[in-house]
Amino acid sequence: MKSLARIFAFFLVSVTLAGCLAYPPKRPVEPPMGAEREAVGEIPLPASPGYAPYAPGRKMPTGPGVKVALLVPLSGPNAALGKAMQDAAVMAIFDKYEGVPQSKQIRVVELLPKDTGDTADQAAIAAREAVDEGAQIILGPVFGNQVAAVSPVARSQTVPVITFSNNMSALAPGVYLFGFIPDQQVRRVIEFALARGMNRIAGLAPSNPYGNTVMKQLLSQSADKGVVAQPIEYYPQDSTNVTKQTKRIVSTLRATPGNNALLIAEGGDRLAIINDALSIEKVTGMNLPLLGTGLWDTPEVLRYPALQGGIFASADLQKNRAFEERFMTRFGYRPDRRVSLAYDATALAATLALNPNGADFSHAALTDAVGFNGPANGIFRFRGNGVAERALAIIQITPAGFVTIEPSQGSFLR
Repeated sequence: MKSLARIFAFFLVSVTLAGCLAYPPKRPVEPPMGAEREAVGEIPLPASPGYAPYAPGRKMPTGPGVKVALLVPLSGPNAALGKAMQDAAVMAIFDKYEGVPQSKQIRVVELLPKDTGDTADQAAIAAREAVDEGAQIILGPVFGNQVAAVSPVARSQTVPVITFSNNMSALAPGVYLFGFIPDQQVRRVIEFALARGMNRIAGLAPSNPYGNTVMKQLLSQSADKGVVAQPIEYYPQDSTNVTKQTKRIVSTLRATPGNNALLIAEGGDRLAIINDALSIEKVTGMNLPLLGTGLWDTPEVLRYPALQGGIFASADLQKNRAFEERFMTRFGYRPDRRVSLAYDATALAATLALNPNGADFSHAALTDAVGFNGPANGIFRFRGNGVAERALAIIQITPAGFVTIEPSQGSFLR
């Protein structure tokens, strides 16, 4: 993986567990995420452990096996997310299997789905089962508190762990964070704002670790660029009203000449209280630049009028839309944003498994400076500390939906 071309070369393999499984055709409905999945006609869905896919008219690969474990919650309160990630992992294999000549299918990648449930103990058991069955790399778990239980099990057999978490405290030798890192998203959107002449950026954040992380990044970057980072207002994380904090910020910005902006460290349903507070002050992203975080990367954000015109940093929009469309076509429901991580991680595992000189999941291979092209989220690379660095685009909220106003970089090599 020393040539630039290889960044875009994700070769295809098959998923082998036992028996055969065909790729499902289109489904006419769109049930909610995690809805019970049913067979279409006589063709079962590729979501149950114990089967391998085949393509009509093609032979299955016959090369040596490379086992890739997928540790996700297949039971408990997060089972819907885990099952969707399993669907995505299988879909990644199928997408590549359909487009690669038989002559290039030099190895068989065996996907080993393991249920982590919702506890650290369950995750440790899943990891032990995976390494006992010969897994050469582990994809998952999803949550940071489970990584600490999985990593020593994997490390004892020199098996790398690519976790879907973005919790920096989960880092350990042999662990690679594949989640979307808040610091990177905030850094990117602030850099964009500063490049357009912002000389004061205020902050509004909940009093919790996430809010503190975002505001710390704001203060750090502002100090480096000589930009004023104030006022910064915090509110209790369980607050249902932030009108006082918002009013103080807006009053200060209106009384301060210059190019001002407001960074908001909030997402999900709680953006409703931010929307209400901004609306009272007659503020929208059109009359005061509003900067968001990766938490804004959900369709629900489009419901909030005050956020129209606001911007945030996220992965390649076109790639993610294409992934979601393919996923919905195959499985009939819209995937959670995190599901795309399982798709890209499986594609990465397939690439490293098909190395011409043999499957290579070493630290050197994973941290190749050129990086990799994630089919669902664009280019990324793992830094030496195990954190995934991503090329991020700037996305704007508009009445027509999300629009890319500055694309992500095309390469890490400049």
